[in-house]
Amino acid sequence: MTLPPGRAGDGGVSDDSVVADAQGALTWLKSQPTSNGKAGVIGPCSGGRHAVLVASRIPDFNAVVDLWGGGVVMAPDQLTEKRPVAPINLTPNLNAPLLGIFGNDDMGPSPAQVDQHEAALKENNKTYFFHR
Repeated sequence: MTLPPGRAGDGGVSDDSVVADAQGALTWLKSQPTSNGKAGVIGPCSGGRHAVLVASRIPDFNAVVDLWGGGVVMAPDQLTEKRPVAPINLTPNLNAPLLGIFGNDDMGPSPAQVDQHEAALKENNKTYFFHR
C-alpha cells in the first residue's frame, strides 16, 4: 500500500485520518481470497512519515519502507493539531521491520535526523536496515 502525501495548503491530512484509512485498506487487503495474510506499507517524502506512523500505530503490518520520509523526527514547534506526535516517539510500538532509504545530501530528513531515527530504533531493539 502506498500512502498519498498530505495537502500542504491546510496543514495536510490528519494523522488520525491517515491511520484510519490505512487500517481500512489493510483490513480489505487481508480479506481478499488471494491474500497470504501479510501486508506492508511504503511511502516517499511525507508518505514515508505516514508509513512509519501507520506501522507504529497499527500492529498488523508486516513490513514498512520509509523513502526519505521527512517529518519522522520533529521538533516540538513542528507539532500541530493534525500532526500531534513525531513518529519517532512511537518507535517502541513499531512491530514491523523497517527499510529506510535516505540521501546523505538531502535535508528532509537531514543526515542528523536519520542518525536520530536510527538511534531510536537501536535503543528499542527494532529490526531495520537503512541505506544512504
